[in-house]
Amino acid sequence: MTAPGLSTKAVRFADPWIPNASDRTPKQAFLEAYVVHVEAGEYTTVPLTKWYSPHCTFHTQNGTNYHGADAIGKWMRGPVFGAFEKVQHDLGAYVEIQKDEESSWIFFSATRNVFLKGNTGETPDVTVPVLWECVIGPAESEDGFDGLQFKMVRLCWDTAGVAAKMRERRQSYQGAS
Repeated sequence: MTAPGLSTKAVRFADPWIPNASDRTPKQAFLEAYVVHVEAGEYTTVPLTKWYSPHCTFHTQNGTNYHGADAIGKWMRGPVFGAFEKVQHDLGAYVEIQKDEESSWIFFSATRNVFLKGNTGETPDVTVPVLWECVIGPAESEDGFDGLQFKMVRLCWDTAGVAAKMRERRQSYQGAS
């Protein structure tokens, strides 16, 4: 039995980085471009309405919700990535379910490699699993990427583990001085 509004024939399991771009769905290409955008640190310079709908809700693992691209951008530029030199992702499983004619529900997993401020090397300070759930659909503003935007995002990752690593690193710096 299929849930109302979902079609089992519209389920797609894939490697997120399909080598042949012509084999990617538009939502898959959108998500790939977004990950590249985050890894390049462009979230600090590009309006986030390129990615997030003005009405998008971003749910975090600790129960905090951010509503709209502006609030999501403020959160990303501050507490989320503000303490990091960079992040990189090793992408894992990907599932795309067509929600309706224009929108898809996407689930994917990744390993987030976090480089704390000052770490310009090749080895991350901490590596944490990430589970991402989102709805991608038609853009509500003109600057949406390829006519698409996130409508809803739910992100789960071990921010407590990252915070513990940051505290440990600060203490090691204080002990060295």
